[in-house]
Amino acid sequence: MGPFEVIHCYKPRKPLYLPLMSHVRVFESAMSFAHRVQDLHVEITKQIQASNAQYKLRDDLHRRHNKFNVGDYVMIWIRPEQISFDN
Repeated sequence: MGPFEVIHCYKPRKPLYLPLMSHVRVFESAMSFAHRVQDLHVEITKQIQASNAQYKLRDDLHRRHNKFNVGDYVMIWIRPEQISFDN
């Protein structure tokens, strides 16, 4: 879906599309439009969460979990701005 379709729930027909409706139908159509947009946003959120979960699973396959014991020697790298000389 494109950004316009996500926001407005339909593909643009022309560069500018302004539907003309009577006042009675505007309220009903506005309510149905609002519900469609809410449902669409829920669906898109679920898809994004599923996609992020897939990315996490794929990345976790290549990650090493190191366990260190007390007394092990390790090498660390600290940037100079992380060091505090205040006592």
